[in-house]
Amino acid sequence: MQQAVPEVRGAVWARLEARIERDIAQGLQPATPSAATLATLVIATIQGLSTLARDGMGREALSGVAKSALIAWPLDAGRRSVGQSYRQL
Repeated sequence: MQQAVPEVRGAVWARLEARIERDIAQGLQPATPSAATLATLVIATIQGLSTLARDGMGREALSGVAKSALIAWPLDAGRRSVGQSYRQL
């Protein structure tokens, strides 16, 4: 079981990276940060949120962390980030 979890996580990461690379190739995402970096950000955020939830952090605080992570995500070819719209919430 312990070995299966990293393998699943690696497979999810690879699929995320491939999807982000496709979006970069289609001009939907800027090339910087790299697809690998953005896929790692997603995995790290999910793992971190999972740990914090297990430790008892409330839904509102977890939501704030997730919204803050979105600030790092570019929305369209570097012109703005997803987080810019969340800053208005």
